[in-house]
Amino acid sequence: MGEDSEKIAELEQRIEHLSIQVERLIDLHNPFPSPLTPFRKRAMLNALTFEQETLAIKLLGAVSAFNKGEKVDINQGLLPFPHETVALFNDYADGGTIDANQVKNMIKTFIPGGDASVHDLLEAWEAGQNRIRPNNDEHH
Repeated sequence: MGEDSEKIAELEQRIEHLSIQVERLIDLHNPFPSPLTPFRKRAMLNALTFEQETLAIKLLGAVSAFNKGEKVDINQGLLPFPHETVALFNDYADGGTIDANQVKNMIKTFIPGGDASVHDLLEAWEAGQNRIRPNNDEHH
């Protein structure tokens, strides 16, 4: 009986994962895409889970804010970073700014796939930020 309940739990977890993936795909086909749509597509193409995608967005946003001089606490939020990511962020932050190579090192603590995958994500992030910046400039 215990073995069956384990199999049922595994199947329920797999169904939940697939359901989230379907929701992500539907969202990416929205006729009014957000500036982060290219990033989210790259995340899916690189087989990231929703959690990994969310952590990457959270980290890249935190680094961007930190490099603009804002005080950042990456321990906040519902989805925690791995301890290694937090340690690297704090270490790099002590240097005053966080560069692209340091960002790659932090992302690799929770995303598999090596440099090519991380490079893809960073390119897509920057493309999204370039779409956001002109809109912010128009409002200021």
